Formats: sequence, structure tokens, C-alpha cells
Amino acid sequence: MRRLTCASVTPALDVWNGYGSRDLLQEYRSRPPMWSSNPRGWIAQPANRADLIALAELRGFYVVLEEAEVVR
Repeated sequence: MRRLTCASVTPALDVWNGYGSRDLLQEYRSRPPMWSSNPRGWIAQPANRADLIALAELRGFYVVLEEAEVVR
């Protein structure tokens, strides 16, 4: 089972990372996601979190939710 991490950075920003996360986000949104360099990962809106978690679990991912610490 592959691990996928969703970090809630702000109320308006989630960062997803893990092997296959880009393909999962692209499948959901039908376009490539944006890359964040700090924290490192693919950007998505929190409103899509429940749908992305459901899709990830359907595809065989183990989803981990965490709070991110942004280094400024």
C-alpha cells in the first residue's frame, strides 16, 4: 500500500506529497497541479480534500493527514 500525505498549511491551502500524488491530483482535476517549494508538494484546495481522500483510498493509497509547519 502506497503512502500519501496531505498537509494542511493554511485554511486555503493543502499540500499533497508521496509517490503517485501528482497523477492522482491530475486525475481528479483533469489538469496538472501546481508545485509548492516550501513546503514541498503538490497544491490543492481544502474543499477538495474529502474527494481526493476517497479517490486515493479507492486507488489503494494509505492517506495520512497532518498539520504542516511552514518555514519562512
